[in-house]
Amino acid sequence: MDRQGELIVTFDGSFDGLLTVVYNRFYENLRPDFISKRGNVQQRLDSQITDIETDFDKSAKVYEGIASKISPGAIHTVYYASLKDDAEIYTKIYRYILLGFKVHGDINNYLKEDYVLGVLKAAKTVGREANFLREFIRFKETKDGILYGEISPESNCLGIVAHHFADRFLGLKWIIADKKRDISAVSGGEGFILTDDILPDIGEFADKEENLIALWKMFHKTIANESRVNPKLQTQLLPKRYRKHMTEFQIDFNLPD
Repeated sequence: MDRQGELIVTFDGSFDGLLTVVYNRFYENLRPDFISKRGNVQQRLDSQITDIETDFDKSAKVYEGIASKISPGAIHTVYYASLKDDAEIYTKIYRYILLGFKVHGDINNYLKEDYVLGVLKAAKTVGREANFLREFIRFKETKDGILYGEISPESNCLGIVAHHFADRFLGLKWIIADKKRDISAVSGGEGFILTDDILPDIGEFADKEENLIALWKMFHKTIANESRVNPKLQTQLLPKRYRKHMTEFQIDFNLPD
């Protein structure tokens, strides 16, 4: 792709970070040609790279603007799309939001725009994968009553999946490990945390007592030790203010596959 004289904006990869980039478009006159997660692009002679720090106050204003000027459903659309493993998706979402502020609730009718169709398809793909994992993830139960499940999703949807089980497994202790990204969601019975830790191969639960003990220790160490909790990861995968809308959220845009 030829990007002569382009402005590349990088950020931390979080959804709030992306909304901060949108804020800077309107209030700082920042006009990126391409948006990427920090560390995923290289400097070129014909391009300029500007890095943007996440600002939660700024992202909250953009969030409210999307919900009121486009639609509440647009928040779900762009959030789900942002979890797609696609180098172009942040730029597509950025353009989708800008057009949405112009045309309001009609944004999803502009399917001739490649970025609109791209965002809708990405959101649908992530929604389908999250739904599949919620239905088909298999948990093993230890002798200590901890439920343990593993996933390796194409999209970064652990937060969505974990939110589903946090609502349904109240009072139960569980761990869901994303083996592809080496991250885990851990619950002590109410809510959950996201952590950079992932368990090693724990073997057969029924016969290997040492693995049960290791799992139990890891569980408590993850819950109790604040240094193992990753607030940035928590914010990236499922910002708190979006969770209340997502428990039964289904995406169905009736788009061609």
